Amino acid sequence: IISHLLRTKFYTKEDLLIIMTSSENFFQRLTAGGTFERAWAIFVKRYDLFLLLSGIIFLPSLAAIIAIRIFLIPFMHSSMPAIDASFSSSSSGEGNDVDQQEVLNDLSTGYIILLMVPFFLGLVASMILTVAIQPAMSYAVGLLYVSRDPHWRDCLRVGFKKWCDLFCAWMTCCLGVWFGSGLVLQMVVAVFMTSESSFAKVIASTVFFAWVVAIILVSVALIIAGPVIMIENLGPMEGIKRTWNLSQGHKCYIFCTLFCYILPYLFGRGVLAHILISVGLSTSTGLGAFLMRLPTLFFLPFTIILVTVVYLNIRVQLEGMDRNMLLKDLDGEEETTMLAFEPVLVGKTGQYTATEYIPVPKADLV
Repeated sequence: IISHLLRTKFYTKEDLLIIMTSSENFFQRLTAGGTFERAWAIFVKRYDLFLLLSGIIFLPSLAAIIAIRIFLIPFMHSSMPAIDASFSSSSSGEGNDVDQQEVLNDLSTGYIILLMVPFFLGLVASMILTVAIQPAMSYAVGLLYVSRDPHWRDCLRVGFKKWCDLFCAWMTCCLGVWFGSGLVLQMVVAVFMTSESSFAKVIASTVFFAWVVAIILVSVALIIAGPVIMIENLGPMEGIKRTWNLSQGHKCYIFCTLFCYILPYLFGRGVLAHILISVGLSTSTGLGAFLMRLPTLFFLPFTIILVTVVYLNIRVQLEGMDRNMLLKDLDGEEETTMLAFEPVLVGKTGQYTATEYIPVPKADLV
């Protein structure tokens, strides 16, 4: 069904051929519209790979729901006789409120444990997989840029190899933002609580809004940190520094491209929630929550593809990146070809030297 929709409903074969022909010239400068076209063409070309990687993130949540269904519901059914007996004894005067409260406390503790353990384990597993799968998708985009066919196991293996670097980089950024926000909020609250000067309150409000703007600018600048660390094989601090340098002068391009994509997605989620509620299906139920999360299966891979294309386009504009440069980043070496030297007659012996094959970078060949 997905293949049919992507390849026949949204685009005809002629349209898709035109898009892929223009998109195969990967190392050219792109406008914002061209960035969306490139990202969509990459997604359509290997939607099976990206949807598979995206679906892996949902496995822990699915396992948590199954675990709750297997363990919690039987526990609730088995505990109902105890609850009924407690209330019956209380109503007949044979029991007391203390015993009834102890029974309810024990059952509440059991409910909480059976609810929290699967969800906590699912949350931790989802976080681990998300940190690994996002760079895996960026790596797949890089391979498609150099006309290679990525495999999901290879991409996932590379993503897990960079897991620590990516996690440390994201935690460094988050801790810096949290620490700075705490200081700014503490200062603003102290000024409003202790000072009666209107001028001081205006200054505190200005500092607060300036900090919010600074957080937005830093977030926009560092949003391409994942592809930078993954493709260029950098450590956490080197990746953050490299990301900051690349984003200088391109924050507007990054912000506008992602904003024009995320805003329709949020609007679509609101429409979907309104439709579910209008048909009597609450988003807090299992089916409602599943339907609300289903668009993320498509949103997550396309977002990562779009961010990676933005990053690669910035490098094309700033550094003139070509296929050989990207191959060097992905493999750690330049693409080479074997240059053969023909046998040479040695003296008057009638013997020839052995043919030599020397690897030479393709970029050096004319």
